[in-house]
Amino acid sequence: MTERTAAVLKANFMGTDPNDQFDDLVDSISTIADEETQLQNIWVSEGGDDDNGDGSRLRPYASPHAGLAAVTGDGQAVILMPGVYSYASSIPWPTDYTDVLLTGLSAHNESTQLVHTGTATEVIDIDPTTAAGSANFSAYLANLDIEAPDGVDGVTIDNGNMTNGKKLIVTFRGVSFGSADDTTEMSVRWQHNDQHSAPIEMHMHGCGLGGNDIEGGVYIDPKSTDDVCEVNGMNFKAGITFGTATIASKSEFRNCIMKDNGGSGGQDTQVLRVIGCVSKTGTTWAAAALADFADNAAEALLSFS
Repeated sequence: MTERTAAVLKANFMGTDPNDQFDDLVDSISTIADEETQLQNIWVSEGGDDDNGDGSRLRPYASPHAGLAAVTGDGQAVILMPGVYSYASSIPWPTDYTDVLLTGLSAHNESTQLVHTGTATEVIDIDPTTAAGSANFSAYLANLDIEAPDGVDGVTIDNGNMTNGKKLIVTFRGVSFGSADDTTEMSVRWQHNDQHSAPIEMHMHGCGLGGNDIEGGVYIDPKSTDDVCEVNGMNFKAGITFGTATIASKSEFRNCIMKDNGGSGGQDTQVLRVIGCVSKTGTTWAAAALADFADNAAEALLSFS
């Protein structure tokens, strides 16, 4: 008997009518089995099979498309074995379920790659359904290198179906973005609906196995006072563009490198904190780096606290 089974028996059946214990035990075991099946990891490998695989470690799927399509509950993880996954179609996010994780399993930088070879709008579109958007919705990406060609965005974060007051929260950990090298195509783009009270939170952390380079632009479009952009340890090679809404959103960049275009856009109501970042001139002081970071804007554009 496992410790978990013993705990279930002790918690649920001590002191109950013996005539009911068997039925209660069957019901509880069924519930545990359902929960464990729902939260089972889904595996993907270059050598897998989308048609005959079942997403287990021994019979993985071949594509991230199939892996994400197999998600059946909140909190599931789709694990990509090391390799290069090249596809001409966008990768659909399981937008009916929250807290889903898509992660590479790799010990080397950029050895789990998602390479887009087509002309879709973006590589991955995170756009929760209306039902899922009636509560806070979270998505997680980790240990990946996302490669998008010219004309294709990397990841789009779209809150168009979110209920007012509910947050769309996307976290990147150790995710790098390649190929798109100007501000026309964005490595990450906020598609912020005019529902100002349906905030977007984006968290980016450079620690992880996928790297921390962002070769394309990043477009942050704040329209809610609860919008948050929090970035730590990323290398911005093509700059950041802020929307111009007059809103007290919050953006914080820690230990980042700002190159090339720096930052542009924004509005003086928006709050930006820059801590320990290095500008393209090599300056480490936040105030001195502001001219590079703001680029096309006056220093009064952004405020610090």
